[in-house]
Amino acid sequence: MIKWLQLKHILRNPRFLLFTIVIPGAWYVLMLNMIPSHTDINYVIFLIACLWGIGGNSVVTFGKRINSGRQYYALKDKTSFYSLGNYLVDQVFLQVLLNLLIIAFNLVIGFVSSRLTFDYKLIICVLLLSLAGLYTSVIGFTLGILLQAETLDALDFPLMLIMMMLVSPFNSFMSTNNDFLKLVINIQKFFPFHYIYNALNDLLTKQSLVNDLGLLCLTFVVTLIPWLIIIWWKDKKGELNAF
Repeated sequence: MIKWLQLKHILRNPRFLLFTIVIPGAWYVLMLNMIPSHTDINYVIFLIACLWGIGGNSVVTFGKRINSGRQYYALKDKTSFYSLGNYLVDQVFLQVLLNLLIIAFNLVIGFVSSRLTFDYKLIICVLLLSLAGLYTSVIGFTLGILLQAETLDALDFPLMLIMMMLVSPFNSFMSTNNDFLKLVINIQKFFPFHYIYNALNDLLTKQSLVNDLGLLCLTFVVTLIPWLIIIWWKDKKGELNAF
């Protein structure tokens, strides 16, 4: 019951609706009107719109929500067997639902505009996006637990900017002769988002997914381990205070 009340509260949050659904969706509509119909780029911009929304929701908005609920968790931790791991699982479950809502909103836009068709490629895209949502939710949760509210407020825009830089496939739209873009793309290769686009390209060109899915899983696990260690260490040390 508590989870559904939380979900209802989140869906009434104008910040969530504006920055994670409306703005990415509006950008998606804008791009659909700028590119030819029935081209493979339709899948790419669908992924970008979803990942922008998911990244903003899971890292920025979710992190601030977890931070504001730290006292609730800390009090429950001291009065029950409710661990930080339990809190993580419960909150990430809500994030999965919210991220699916973001994906569904963009799917509706794609279907109504006749730019997307329901096929195996789209199903795989949704699964990969859900995986990205899980990944970013763990990061957002950790930031919410680790940082003070003032610090999170100050990092609001920088975090959103970093997420947009990491999830945007610059090599698909821009010349990679620029040294800065080369650096950004090389950094992206350390994170799973880069391989989501590679996997999509494999689907569109009918190549094997094995290599890129393997790299996706590897970067997913390796870069997520430090965040999970921080959560485990915080739980072990019991450093969160109820008051």
